[in-house]
Amino acid sequence: MTKARIQSLFAVICAVSLFAGSVWYFVEKFQWRAALDHLQGTELIRLFVLVVLIQLAYLGVRAWRWWIVVRQSNPAVGFIELYWITAVTVSLSILTPGQLGETLKIELLKRRGMLDYLQGLGTFMPERILDLMIVAGIGLIGLFFMGYGTVYPHLNMLVIFLLAMGGLAFFLLLRMKNKTGWLARIRSASGRPRNWIAMGVLTFFSWGLVALGWQVCLRAIGIPVSFFGTLWLVSLVTLGTILSCIPGGFGVADIIAIEWLAGMGESLVASQAAALILRFYSLVVILVGLLHLPGLALRKSVKVST
Repeated sequence: MTKARIQSLFAVICAVSLFAGSVWYFVEKFQWRAALDHLQGTELIRLFVLVVLIQLAYLGVRAWRWWIVVRQSNPAVGFIELYWITAVTVSLSILTPGQLGETLKIELLKRRGMLDYLQGLGTFMPERILDLMIVAGIGLIGLFFMGYGTVYPHLNMLVIFLLAMGGLAFFLLLRMKNKTGWLARIRSASGRPRNWIAMGVLTFFSWGLVALGWQVCLRAIGIPVSFFGTLWLVSLVTLGTILSCIPGGFGVADIIAIEWLAGMGESLVASQAAALILRFYSLVVILVGLLHLPGLALRKSVKVST
């Protein structure tokens, strides 16, 4: 058995074990009736509208971030074209392990004649690196400046490692500047450092919108968590979801949210109700993505020459 297969098998075993443990928790420990009772009286229609509006703003910011780097390789590509692709791939990517479903937009770029595969990969790389660095950076701020380091001391080295990996990835991109062949095509499409700075600002803003959506959901059920506290929770859950390799972080993300809220003084029932309302948020996000599918399909004939 090759090393790659051993690593893949290990990842699968870990993911299955975590999922099995999560199922056991929800069967044996989750107080379903009490949690559902806690949700009674929640204005779900109003909450639905607010989450949809926040998600649309989020998709606009993510499309804008992508547009910054795509137009470096093909200035003819319009924002609207990238918005429709982003709306579907980003919204539905939460159903995939590590949100890797977002890589589908590379294929869509190629099929629509906007960029070739290597150029599409080049535009995607700084996006994913920035996501990793921003999420880890938020985690680092929470650990060292918001007092969470004493509660989660084992996370200190992890977030520092992730930040270092992000910095190394950008350094390697810069080192690819003088390369030739396929490496040159990837590097030329990845943008310049000034593009990365603008993309970094939009990346932070986009994660702030996610935190806002979560905060709206939590406050709707009577949990008065602060914005920065919610931002930290988003970082914690996102890191856990990525490391678990479970699609959507099902189970793992919920338990992380429950344990954090309970540790912050919320009752166990309220914390479990919060996990349910955050799943409501995820369902709305998926629905928004599905509603964009017809619009994306109608634009199949739109092609932009490179």
